[in-house]
This record gives sequence, C-alpha cells and structure tokens, in this order.
Amino acid sequence: MRHLMLFAAAALIAAALPFPAHSGQWEGFYIGGQAGAGWGDRTGCWGLDPDCDGGTFGIEVDGLLVGAKTGYNLPTGSNLVLALDVEGSFSSMEGDTVVSDYSADGEYAYLATAGGRLGYQFGDLFMGFVELGGAITGYDSNDSTGCHFSQTRHGIYYGLGAEFAVTPRGRLGAEYNYIDLGTERQSCFSFASFPIVNEAEDELNTIMISFTWLIGQP
Repeated sequence: MRHLMLFAAAALIAAALPFPAHSGQWEGFYIGGQAGAGWGDRTGCWGLDPDCDGGTFGIEVDGLLVGAKTGYNLPTGSNLVLALDVEGSFSSMEGDTVVSDYSADGEYAYLATAGGRLGYQFGDLFMGFVELGGAITGYDSNDSTGCHFSQTRHGIYYGLGAEFAVTPRGRLGAEYNYIDLGTERQSCFSFASFPIVNEAEDELNTIMISFTWLIGQP
C-alpha cells in the first residue's frame, strides 16, 4: 500500500508539471526503454521427493529492472484508448533465507509481460490506464541441500499507470504491476544424491518509468 501511495503521488506531481503546449497524439505503434525496481516474496517448502515435509521457507526479493517495450495504441472515441503492450527487462531481483539448518537463495534473471491496456485520455497531454496480461520470468535457485535449478515461471499481471506527452511523439510513463506466478514444484538431487523437491509460490511487484516514441507521427 505504501508503494501505491508513492506511485499515486508521483503521478499527480507529474500531471501538474508545465509541459510544453502541443497537441499530443495517442495512436499508432510505439517503442522505447524502461527502468525501475521490483520486490516480492517466494514462499514454500522442501523435502524428500515426493513429500515436501523437510520444512518451510520464505524469501524476500528485491532489485532493479532495465529493458525495452513496444506496442500499439488504438483510440476508440470518447477519450478511450485500447493498447497492446509488450515489455521485457533484465532483472537483479534476488534474496536469501536461513531457517534453522536450511538456507536458500535465488535470483530472477529476467521478466517479460504481454497484455492489453484500457486507457482514458485527459486532454492532449495525459492518459491514465489499467492493464492485464501474462508474465514470464526466469528463476535460479540454490539451497544448502545441494539442490540447484533454473526454472521458467508463468503467471498473470495486472496494474495501472499513466503517460504524459512531453513532445508530439515522446511519452514519459510510469506504471505499477502486481505479478502472480502461482505455485510450482521442482525436483532435483541433493549432495547425497537423494531426490529433493522444492515447491514455492511467487508473487512480485514492479514500479517502472519509461520513455516511448510514437512511430509515424509528425
């Protein structure tokens, strides 16, 4: 909640900034870059396969993201703007935990999303939007049993954001997304070659700042 309040305050401040007076357009393809921060939780259990009764753990992760994005805006009238948005970022989100004699650490190497947006244009310079779609990320894990694995996680995301027309083609944006990656089991082998299972639920949050350029606009 604290992060959402900070995001809302930043959006209100940005909306009040004295941007140049020009007519912003909100139609067509766009491409650009983005950077921001992410944080979240990975909670689950470990034990001999197929049981997950060795113990439970919780890993808090955080880090930075940097990447690119592209998409297409389609105004539909009545100030509504539909959009398809695709984003991909390298990630340094990582964390570790120690529970009794068990320890684990992990890192999300990348994060990508693709989904739809529903925006509302307030005048020529400002658009707010909500979004929903699918997410994919890569996670690398190590623990004190000797279990090491890399897995690809899939899930859904939803969020909200805003864009500001700083030039007729340039857009400065900010957005918050919640990402639910669900629960997944991973089998591997310990130092003693015992079959180990690791089961975890992953939830992430991201705040991103972006700059995009409309292609084909004057």
